Amino acid sequence: MGVTDLNHVSISVKDFDESLAFYVDFLGMEHIPGPNFGVRTEWLRAGQRQVHLFPEGEPPTSRHHLGLEVDNFEELFVEAVRRGCLVEVPGFAAANLLPDGAGQMYLVDPGGNLIELVCRDVTGVDQAKVPLRRLEEAFPQSEWNLRASLFLDALEQGAR
Repeated sequence: MGVTDLNHVSISVKDFDESLAFYVDFLGMEHIPGPNFGVRTEWLRAGQRQVHLFPEGEPPTSRHHLGLEVDNFEELFVEAVRRGCLVEVPGFAAANLLPDGAGQMYLVDPGGNLIELVCRDVTGVDQAKVPLRRLEEAFPQSEWNLRASLFLDALEQGAR
């Protein structure tokens, strides 16, 4: 049968307390029970998926990232700016408007992990607070590219 769904993503952290505060207090994830593996790990609920935090090993890479869906894009953007964790990934703006109306922004967690926050529809976001760059203004989009969506249900509806 093969892969049926994504279950969890594991990321390394430098400071568990600081990282837990980031994911629970800032991003609103739920801290959930996890088993004892003989080394500290912490598990978090991300919708119907999980994020697992484990002790730092290798430093995170510059483009590998965790994509999380949010519904309060504008509020999180403003707070990310206040916290100083919003970043511009080479080739991307701090906040992008995708062709399907979705938005994306990038930030770095306390462990140095790159996080992409995505929102299904940011067309109503206050541009004075969140300067969204239209992706097609930076990069040409083919008909194939214009059909893209981070949300598979939207992609499937468009294919019908």
